[in-house]
Amino acid sequence: MERSGSTSIDPSANTGRVGPVLLRGQVSDVVIAAIRQRHADADVLDRGAYKRVLVSGECRLLRAEIEASLGRPFHFPSDLEAIMPSWKGRLELTPQEARWLAPGSARRQEGE
Repeated sequence: MERSGSTSIDPSANTGRVGPVLLRGQVSDVVIAAIRQRHADADVLDRGAYKRVLVSGECRLLRAEIEASLGRPFHFPSDLEAIMPSWKGRLELTPQEARWLAPGSARRQEGE
């Protein structure tokens, strides 16, 4: 759901929701599309200069999905850090994926 910068959201509705805050741009749009493909419940709040992505419980992003859309290499963490000034939740990064977890969430094991 795309929301305009003027929309106010009830802060209590975001409890347990996690994800990145991304600067506007083409690469951020690719990241958002990859998150939306994996997470049907993803909300994207358009705040003008940035977009806040919120997903219930856990938000997972694979480097390979971004590279497939961009048609070029994308490196974690450096390329993600360049477009992500902030995030909500506990962030776990590997060279292959980024994961934002809600408080109290346990990291799933590889292959789940």
